[in-house]
Amino acid sequence: MKIVNLILLFWLSTNTFSKPVIHTTQQLINRAAMNTDTIFIGKVLEKKEIDNGFILDNGHLPVGILKIEVLKVYRGMVKKTEQKFICTWFDKTEHEFTFEIGQELTFFGVETGINIQLPSTLGFVFASTGLEDKFSKALKLPINIRKNKNLIFEIVEPDDVVSRNACNEQDFWKN
Repeated sequence: MKIVNLILLFWLSTNTFSKPVIHTTQQLINRAAMNTDTIFIGKVLEKKEIDNGFILDNGHLPVGILKIEVLKVYRGMVKKTEQKFICTWFDKTEHEFTFEIGQELTFFGVETGINIQLPSTLGFVFASTGLEDKFSKALKLPINIRKNKNLIFEIVEPDDVVSRNACNEQDFWKN
């Protein structure tokens, strides 16, 4: 009987804790919409990477910058045909910066006055077509963005010390 209980306990523990959390596309879009004030479809015109562009007290990461032509606006102060800069961190693993010139995507970001910052590349960039019904549902949700420009990136905790975020520098595109 003890062996049966041990096997049952092992089976329950591996099945309970080993399954990854799976989010629907609507849940991901809802999360992004609630944490951003600017949502638009844009075409990638140029891209640039800055090594050590984001420095925390516990390490550093590169930042990526995209020059975008705005094609369609869902939310925010951006205007169609306007060119804007998007800036975000990446780690070359799960959070990649693999955008291609000419690619059209939907971006969920936070307007900083200098550029639009994405909390992450993962879950804040979506296809430019086929998701309109999901976007319209998400746009009805309340917004709760981080006002502090050093806390926009989702990897930053309120007690982290940010010594550099190249996205917040006036000459970020020239670095």
